[in-house]
Amino acid sequence: MKKVMFLFITLCSLNLTSCIVDGGRDGRDGRDGKDGVDGFAQWDVHTMTIQSKKWGLEDNDPNQPYFYYDYEDPQLTRTIVENGNLVITCQYENELGKLVYAPLPAVRHHTDGTEFWTETFDYEYRFDDEKQAGIISFTTTYSDFKVSTPPGDLVLKITYNW
Repeated sequence: MKKVMFLFITLCSLNLTSCIVDGGRDGRDGRDGKDGVDGFAQWDVHTMTIQSKKWGLEDNDPNQPYFYYDYEDPQLTRTIVENGNLVITCQYENELGKLVYAPLPAVRHHTDGTEFWTETFDYEYRFDDEKQAGIISFTTTYSDFKVSTPPGDLVLKITYNW
């Protein structure tokens, strides 16, 4: 019993006195960081749907065919392209029937009971000087490179930061 009491008192005293230095601060303070530039950040979010019938097929190289959709986005300005960021997620139901969002590029695995394949959604964006508009180019590729059926409707959430 004495050993248990001694151990308890020792642990309590170590706990109460550990890591306390000048002024009662815990541990050592690091160097102060640089002050940030005063300003603000802006962001906006909107959703869009790429309908199945809108996907185009690029099959000039028979070894690497893919589906594409070019979206002329009025909200994607030169400022966002050059100084900001886009984060795009696709919405779908997972295997439990729950509505989820997956950030692009998104890879989804499929089977029809006999064959397995993956479907990859990706994007890139730019500012088109001729059109004076932002363009988001979406692509979909399949691991088996079968292109007999275009992707289904794809619901996307686009987040702009600048």
